[in-house]
Amino acid sequence: MNSRDLFRAHLPPYLLSHMVEHGGETVFPYRAIPAVIEASRVAGLVNLGGNLMLLFSPGVWESPVMQVNTRSEKLRGLPLQERIDQAAAIALSDFLDLGSEAELLQEAAIGAGRPQIAEGADAWRKLYFTWLVNRP
Repeated sequence: MNSRDLFRAHLPPYLLSHMVEHGGETVFPYRAIPAVIEASRVAGLVNLGGNLMLLFSPGVWESPVMQVNTRSEKLRGLPLQERIDQAAAIALSDFLDLGSEAELLQEAAIGAGRPQIAEGADAWRKLYFTWLVNRP
């Protein structure tokens, strides 16, 4: 099962209402990612991580460096529930360490070559994150 199908089967409706399919990837608004991480953990899924995206009209930009990746050899030998919990803890910590919403928006706007995107009170609405999970 791919991440999209796992999300549909396991995430609560309020999070599914925020899920977007874009270019074959499953993305969520930036602000929803901590809740996606926790809901995935509670559902027994392993959080793998994802990348910062900027969705704008027309176009999309995906960061080559602003990402979370929990695919670690250290997690493979752990008991099942510990692996699920550790991947979620790493994912959340790494996600929060990426920087503030304003910093990420600025980075994305510059990376996309559209610095004006970072301006405006609702600029944060353009920030998304791809997210991947799997079954342990």
